[in-house]
Amino acid sequence: MTRLPLRNWALLDEGCQAKVYAGTTWQDDRHAVAKVFKEERDFVIEREVALKLQKNGLNSFPAILGSGEHEGCQTILYSRKGHSLKHFLALNGGKFSLKTTV
Repeated sequence: MTRLPLRNWALLDEGCQAKVYAGTTWQDDRHAVAKVFKEERDFVIEREVALKLQKNGLNSFPAILGSGEHEGCQTILYSRKGHSLKHFLALNGGKFSLKTTV
């Protein structure tokens, strides 16, 4: 695998499985999100599920722009659909309405 074409990346969030960075791609300056996995098994599972969703035409799921290695970790590069859930949670005072969660 090759290094991903990352530019202007900033840490968006970190969970138990991965770090998520937001930025742009080198080729076309497209807004994207890179999910850098801590364990290879988590990378394999998510990539497999994401590819199946993409193959089945589920456009609500972000498209995979590429995958590879970044800083020694397996990474998936997704198109960025918009703001993160963390952003909307902050806008709503730290709580989601019932309408948002359903």
